[in-house]
Amino acid sequence: MKVKIFLFAFLLMFTLCGTAIGEVVNTYADVQFKANVYQMTCNFSTTGFQPMDQQTWVDYGTPGTDWRVSAWNGSGYNRYGEGGNYEPLLRGDGFWFISTIDRADIRFEGELSWVDADPDGYTEINLSLNGQTPGYTMVGNPFNQTWHLSHIDLYDGGDNFLESVTDAVNGGVFNDNFAIWLEYVNPDIPANVDYSDMNLLRSSWHARHLSGWITCNFTEAQLQQRHNGFSPPLKLRLKSTGIYQGIMPEDMPDPKRDEPESGWDLYLAVTSSDGEYQKSRSKLGIREDASEVYDANDINLLSPPVSSYIQVYFPHHEWDFAPFNYIHDIRSMEFDGAKEWDFTVRIKNIENRDFTLDWPTIDEIPENYSLTLFDVDNNRVIGDMRDLGQVAFRTGDGREQEFHYRVVCEYTPEWVGPGSSSLPGGFGLTNAYPNPFNNVVNLEYTLPMNQNASLKVFDMTGKLVDVINGNLQGAGTVSWNANGMQSGVYMMKLISGDQVSLKKVILMQ
Repeated sequence: MKVKIFLFAFLLMFTLCGTAIGEVVNTYADVQFKANVYQMTCNFSTTGFQPMDQQTWVDYGTPGTDWRVSAWNGSGYNRYGEGGNYEPLLRGDGFWFISTIDRADIRFEGELSWVDADPDGYTEINLSLNGQTPGYTMVGNPFNQTWHLSHIDLYDGGDNFLESVTDAVNGGVFNDNFAIWLEYVNPDIPANVDYSDMNLLRSSWHARHLSGWITCNFTEAQLQQRHNGFSPPLKLRLKSTGIYQGIMPEDMPDPKRDEPESGWDLYLAVTSSDGEYQKSRSKLGIREDASEVYDANDINLLSPPVSSYIQVYFPHHEWDFAPFNYIHDIRSMEFDGAKEWDFTVRIKNIENRDFTLDWPTIDEIPENYSLTLFDVDNNRVIGDMRDLGQVAFRTGDGREQEFHYRVVCEYTPEWVGPGSSSLPGGFGLTNAYPNPFNNVVNLEYTLPMNQNASLKVFDMTGKLVDVINGNLQGAGTVSWNANGMQSGVYMMKLISGDQVSLKKVILMQ
């Protein structure tokens, strides 16, 4: 099932509105709350959920059977009304809501938390800090207005101002890619059924009453060091302000929304053969403003609210800072040898199913970037990702299964396509066969009359490993015997003066 997104001025989606005396009614315009769809929202009233003997919630039926509210507590989900859990959700707390039937609204006691007469009003939310793992906090926009992420400040347990979230983001404390899921289909109510893909928006602007995640990269000890020993718990103070009312102009710059022009993305999509399960928002790529380690282009992996799901992520537990798992892994555009991205396909509670892994955006990547896929579990080269199209695999009967892959990317600035009309004077490598090859590969070449060339072999680190022939002439075919070489990707380089032609081959022993 495809997720439908209704955009007003790109970001002001699913406008939420409506008040009544003594209660707040949360209504999605046109869409409302569709049956069996997880949707993110927040408590934007002056009070939270009431105990289950309140008539307001009796009308909704039985929690865990007819509806569910899932609020992240820093290490897992609290599900309101289930198992005797009636922990209140405070103003500004974000949560998932789902119902087995279509609903027009969610009702709260109290009044709207934003008041025109009090533009300096605020609400506070406790920040999650989880040792050596990222601290995830579900934060909603509780104000009856469009709101900007910069209007959050950090306070310690003693109500002392520490710094603004904007400063903390610039200092690496937070990942400011505010992650918002608009819909998450098919949860555990009433039974395990499948879900559609997640939609992640990268923006600093957020519609009223919309909820999302803020990810804190620092541990409590690191934050204490940064702020000379603050007193936990740490609090997020969400400020109300009248200057950001109304719809954000579509052309207003937003660096987290507007993708940079430089670089490229390669999305990785995993889909079951029957189309019921899918995950397609994870990506690797390069950017002019990115680095080889954590920066604001990288987005942490988040936990879904369902028990059966797919995750595609890039593990980076080797990083000194923010050593987590990521769904976006963006590197710099500087190449000093090959770049490698290891990624994991994690499938939970989906047994004995056929899946495909594919990469739909590869045709958008310039051809002087070569991308090769490796099967890490079986230590083998799968092949050139431009030629493969997709890879099939099947899950077993385990409740939680992982498949590990690696993408190796090499950049060749002076790339000249074999057989291309742009080859100067008929110069170049025109074919390599068989490719992939087991032991011997044949290479066809063409040279202008009275021109000599050498043909050399380089591995993916750029190291010269062999010279096939140092004095080629005319046109013909030469062979390379890779006996004794390790399986992997090699670059054949035909060189004559300042002319270079490349051909990538894959050795599979």
